[in-house]
Amino acid sequence: MHEGEEEFLSFYPRHKKGTIYVVQSLLGKKVDARIETIHMVDFEIMHRRLAHPSNDVMRQARKYVKDFPKVEIPTEHFCPGCAQGKMPNKAFPPTETRATEPFELIHSDLKSFPIDSYHKFRYAIIFFDNYSSHAWTINLKTKDAALHATKHFLAMVETQYKTVVRGWMSDAGGEFKSKAFISMRGTKILQSIPHAHQQNGHAERIIRTLMEKAESMRLEACLPQSWWEFALGHATHVYNQTPIRRLSWRTPSKWLSGNRPLVDHLRVLGCGAYVFIPAEVHTSKLAPKSKLMTYLGSHPRGKGWIFMRGPNNVIFSAAQAIFDESIFPKCPKSLVRVPNTRLQSPAPKPQKCAGENCHCPLPLEDKTESYPEQPVPSGSKGKAPEPAGKEIARKGRRWKTGDEVPCGPPVVPIPIPPQQHPEQQRPQEPRRSGRVPKPLIKPDNVYGSKTPVEIEKDISKQRDWK
Repeated sequence: MHEGEEEFLSFYPRHKKGTIYVVQSLLGKKVDARIETIHMVDFEIMHRRLAHPSNDVMRQARKYVKDFPKVEIPTEHFCPGCAQGKMPNKAFPPTETRATEPFELIHSDLKSFPIDSYHKFRYAIIFFDNYSSHAWTINLKTKDAALHATKHFLAMVETQYKTVVRGWMSDAGGEFKSKAFISMRGTKILQSIPHAHQQNGHAERIIRTLMEKAESMRLEACLPQSWWEFALGHATHVYNQTPIRRLSWRTPSKWLSGNRPLVDHLRVLGCGAYVFIPAEVHTSKLAPKSKLMTYLGSHPRGKGWIFMRGPNNVIFSAAQAIFDESIFPKCPKSLVRVPNTRLQSPAPKPQKCAGENCHCPLPLEDKTESYPEQPVPSGSKGKAPEPAGKEIARKGRRWKTGDEVPCGPPVVPIPIPPQQHPEQQRPQEPRRSGRVPKPLIKPDNVYGSKTPVEIEKDISKQRDWK
């Protein structure tokens, strides 16, 4: 390399036919800046060498890494490798905007289940009012039934609440992309970006809330998985009657209709109930008038309840039943729980303590037993005797007011069994039979009149005798 006529950088191979060159140069003051420019290590090089660390790591490397070059760390830095390999999904902040009146904005979403329900449902569509937080659920057999369920919901709003739905928020699912759905009665359709479910967070959160309630009740009652439709419907009904913090601890039903809800009809899902059987359903006149069934929720179209009647699992509706909320008929080992209150048991009567140092209640006077009165001890310590006539009955003994009354339960003497003679204490020997065995003697017996065992004993005696 030359600068004018002056040569300042030369390359020579190590061998005549070598391809590796060695730099031999004479550095001067005028070419220092050029050499540094050629061999300079900047922030980009160190950032790539250290596997794309953050700027904080690069700042601390100056202190704790030896021979770390002095590089200038920029405040804003864009790296294509970091963007492709380290880009995270940012959190979506919650929105503070709310609807100002009922049905101004409805959130909707579809929930799928792994197995079919009792009535062969596979999906459930959820509607959530942004203003009152009221929820509705409709069970579906196929996804294409979501459009029909949506039209049914819009008609219900117009008929029951005398208003219309102005805004509709849903995800970008296929069931909400049809032309018939988008062009429904001038309602403003809002959809979240594909795969960005957080933009429809109200629908996602209400699904989680209802499923947590439904699964908690179903699993506690040992109900089959195919009965999820009853648990989900009951959870939705109970949720609308439950106070919510966002509504200043009012219920969604109160916030929507203005009436305080009643909860006296609610029972524990899956509990046992003795349901009245009408005469028309009786198999015979001697059949029981009630039968133990499983409670599955309130009747959706009447004042009553629905039950599951065993053993064939048939839905049974009734208006009269006696509930036992401590047992679950579907559980294999359903035990009756002990009540956790004592409202039905009478309270003990208050009792007075006659002694000065007595801190425990005394038992009631036993009038069935009568024992002679004990003499009143004389005042050995200078105390005047108490006036006669005040007695305390304590398990068969009468105490005067001047005596020291013992606290605690009465001492019952332990009976001592009478001692037996040493000969009587010996264990009795087993009874033996008095029959004398007759020897088995057969004619022409080679052993003679003795048995083989006796002959063996005689031989052993003669052999072992000394």
